[in-house]
Amino acid sequence: MAIKRRSRIDITAEILDTAMNGANKTQIVYNANLNFITANKYLDMLMKKNLIKKKGDLYFTTEKGKTFQELANVLKSEDNNRDIEGRSLKARKEGGNT
Repeated sequence: MAIKRRSRIDITAEILDTAMNGANKTQIVYNANLNFITANKYLDMLMKKNLIKKKGDLYFTTEKGKTFQELANVLKSEDNNRDIEGRSLKARKEGGNT
């Protein structure tokens, strides 16, 4: 089975989820399965876009970040449903059922 790379949206959503109630950088790195260099790039980008804010050593998801995360979850859910429907259709075609 091939390893599927995570999208930028998936990584962003994982960071925002981790920071929902406050998280330090180490917690974000481990929970989002990132290295520190990549985490720093994402955290800088998320702060510039006002999706996350920093208070002391902790990062918190902003209201804008929560909205982004909700939309990302909807898109991911719809994408998964489409993938399941596509597999089901393919299985029916391969099985000879029309």
